[in-house]
Amino acid sequence: MKCWLQALSCGALVGATAVVYSISFFAIVFTGDLAMHAEAWVGASLIAGAVMAFVGGLLFSWRGTVMHPQDVTAALLSVAAAHVAATLSAASQAEVVGTVLAMIAVTTVAAGAAAYLLGRARMSYVVHAIPYPVALGFLAATGMMLVLGAVGMVIERTTTVWNISMAFRVGAFIQWSPWLIASGLIFLLSLRIRSPLLLPVCVGLTLAVFYAVVAAGPGLAEVQASGATLAEPGGDQGTRLAVMLYGAANWSAIAAEFPVLLAVVGLTIVGGLLNLTGVRYATGQPLDMDRDLRAIGAANLASGAVGGLVGYPVVSTTYLGWRVGLKGLGAPIAAAGTCGAVGLFGAELLSILPRGLFATIIGFLGLDLLLSSLKAAHQRLSRTDRLLFAGVVTMAVTVGVLEAMAVGFIAAIVLFARAASQVDVLHARHTLATRTSRTERPGADMERLARSGQDIVLFELTGYLFFGACTRLRKIADQELLAPGGPPDGIVLDFSRVGGLDVSAALALAEIQSRCAALGVDLTMAGARPRVTAMLKAVGARDSSAIKAQIALDDALFAIEEALLCTTDKPEGRRDRATILDELAVLHPDFDPLRHFEPITAAAGTRIVCDQDEARELFVLISGRARAILRNGSGQECVVARFLPGTVIGEIALYRGARRSAEVEAETDCELLRIDRASDVWANSGPGDFSADFHRLIAEAMARRLQRYMTYVTED
Repeated sequence: MKCWLQALSCGALVGATAVVYSISFFAIVFTGDLAMHAEAWVGASLIAGAVMAFVGGLLFSWRGTVMHPQDVTAALLSVAAAHVAATLSAASQAEVVGTVLAMIAVTTVAAGAAAYLLGRARMSYVVHAIPYPVALGFLAATGMMLVLGAVGMVIERTTTVWNISMAFRVGAFIQWSPWLIASGLIFLLSLRIRSPLLLPVCVGLTLAVFYAVVAAGPGLAEVQASGATLAEPGGDQGTRLAVMLYGAANWSAIAAEFPVLLAVVGLTIVGGLLNLTGVRYATGQPLDMDRDLRAIGAANLASGAVGGLVGYPVVSTTYLGWRVGLKGLGAPIAAAGTCGAVGLFGAELLSILPRGLFATIIGFLGLDLLLSSLKAAHQRLSRTDRLLFAGVVTMAVTVGVLEAMAVGFIAAIVLFARAASQVDVLHARHTLATRTSRTERPGADMERLARSGQDIVLFELTGYLFFGACTRLRKIADQELLAPGGPPDGIVLDFSRVGGLDVSAALALAEIQSRCAALGVDLTMAGARPRVTAMLKAVGARDSSAIKAQIALDDALFAIEEALLCTTDKPEGRRDRATILDELAVLHPDFDPLRHFEPITAAAGTRIVCDQDEARELFVLISGRARAILRNGSGQECVVARFLPGTVIGEIALYRGARRSAEVEAETDCELLRIDRASDVWANSGPGDFSADFHRLIAEAMARRLQRYMTYVTED
C-alpha cells in the first residue's frame, strides 16, 4: 500500500509539472491580441498533450522518456500566430482563431512526418548541422521573446522591442511587474537549488500568495470580472475545434507563414535530438536516437490529429520522473493521465487561475534560456563567434527569427570558408629524388633518379577541396611555375587523400592544368577517386594530353621513373643497371654466380615467397618482374613493392631469422638466383673476402630500402 501511495504521489507531481508546462506553452502561442481566446482552448490542448505523452512513452527506446509541447517551438508559433492575427485583423474572431488552430495542427503533423521519415532513414546525425553560435543565438533570442511574451500576456497586448515603452506606463507596469519579479526570484533560486521540484513548488507558493492577497482584498469574483484570471471555457471543445479547423480557417494566411512553420519543423527535430542527448546524460540510460526520432514523429502525428502543439522529449520532466523512482511507463502515463483528466474534467478549475501565473512561468523560462545562453556564449565562444551570436540575437528580436537564422547560417558559412581556407590542403611536398615509387631497382638506377628526379615535383593533397582551398591551390602552383630558376619538368598531384572537391576547386585545378600546358610542364593527376575524376572531367581538366591519368600514384611514379631512366645519361664507368652481382664481379673477377647460387625460374602468377613461411633463402632477380603483396582478412590484396632485375628479394626476414611477412609473386616470367642459408657464401666459408663483400652489399641494399621506406612511413 505504501508503494502505491508513493507511486501515486510521485505520479501526481510529474503530472502536475506536465500540466503546468503544457498550459504555459499553449499560452505562449495565444499571447497579445489572441490572449482572450486562450482559455477556450486550454482543455483541448491538454487532451492533445496527453495523447502525445502516451504515444511517445510507448515508442521511445527508454520508456521513461516524457514528451510534451516545448517553449522554443511554441515561441516560433506565437510569432506566426501574431502575424496571422495582424493579417486577419478585419476578419471575424472565428476565422482568426480557426486559422491559428489549423496552423498549429498542420505544423504538428508536418513535424511528425519529417521526424518519422528521418528516423526511418537513420539520419539522427542531422543534429550536428546547425552551427553552435547560431543555435545559441536562437536560444537567447527565444528567451528574450519569452520574457516579452510574458509581459504581453498580462497586459493582453503583443509586446516587442519596438513597442516595449507602452509596458512601462504606470497602469501596465503595475499589472506585470509583480509576476515578472516572481520570475526573477524563481530564476535566482534555480541557480542555488538544482531540483526538478523547484518550479512546481514555486508555482504553488505563487498561487498561495495570489489567493491570500485576493482574499484580503477585492475578492475572487471581482478579480475574475477584471480579467486577471482565465475565463471559464464554454462549449463542446471537440465540436468547436472541428468547426474552427476545417470550416473557418484561412488557408492562404497559413501558407504565408510557411517559412516560420518550416523552421518549427526543423527545430522540432534538432531540439528533440538535443534533449534526448540531455536525457541520456542526465539519467545514464542508453538510447537509440533513430528509434526515438521515429517516436517523436509518431507522437506528433497523433497529437496533430487532435489539434495539439508540436512537442519533443523534455529533460526536466523526464529527469523528475526518474529521480522520484517511477519505473517503466510510469512517468509518461502520469503525464498523459493528468493532462487528459484536467483537459476533460477539470478545465473549469482553470478559470480561477491568474493569467500572471503563466506569465511568471514563461518569464522564468525566458530568463533561464536568455541568461544561460549568454553565459555559454561568454565561456565557450571565440570573439568572432560571439559577434555572430550577438548578430543573431539582435536580428531575431528586431527583425524576425527566420531572418536571423538565415543571416546566421550565411555568416557561419562565410566564417567557415574563411577558416577552412587557412587549413593547408598540402599534406607534403616531395621531389622524385626523395619520393620514388615502391619499386626496387638496382643501386645505379636509384642514383640516377636521385640526380634527375629533382625536376619532378610531387604534391600530396589532402582533405576536401572546396572553394575555400582555391587560393592555396593557386599559391602552390605559383611557387613552382614562377620559381626564379624556371618551372620544373613535371608536376605530380596526388589525390589519394582527397575525399572530394567542388566545382570551384575543380576549376582552379583546370586553370593550373592550362598554365602547365602553356609552360610545357607535364602535369600528372594520380590516385583520384571516381567522384573526383568525374568532377575534373566535368570542367574539362582531364581532356588535355598534358594530364596523364593514372589509376594509382605508384603507377604514375613508375612510369615517370622509366621515362627518366631512358632519357638520362649513365655515369661513365658504370654498366647499365649495375646490380649486386655486377658489384661482386668487379670485386672478385673470378666470381661465377652459377657456382655459388642456384638458378631457378618462376612462371607469371606463381609465388616466389609465401607469407608466413620460414625464411631459408633469398633471391636475386635476373630477369622479369615480381611484386610483394599483403592480403587482409577479407582477401583484398595490396601491392607494397615491385622488383626489377638486379634487386634482392627476401633478405630482411632471412637476416632476422623470422617468418615471411608478405608473399612475392612473379608478375612476368622470371629468372632468379637462389642463395640458401646453408650455402658457403652465407656461412662465411667462401673464398677470401667474398662472403664478407656479399653480406656488405646485401646490407647496403637493405639500408637504402629502409631509408626509402621511411619516406612512405612519414607521409602516412
